[in-house]
Amino acid sequence: IEHIDLGCEVNNTNHHTLLNGVDRLIVRRGQPFTITLHLQPGTHFQNGENINFIAQT
Repeated sequence: IEHIDLGCEVNNTNHHTLLNGVDRLIVRRGQPFTITLHLQPGTHFQNGENINFIAQT
């Protein structure tokens, strides 16, 4: 992974947490949010390969 875009401004707006700023991601439990993973050039996934994402509070 080259870069991760947490989409703080959009996600915080959608979760009504924008007043807390856009420097970090603040989402509400049980509501969907979007992050974008930017992979290094030449990286690709074959059918059946997964990326596991674990969120901890």
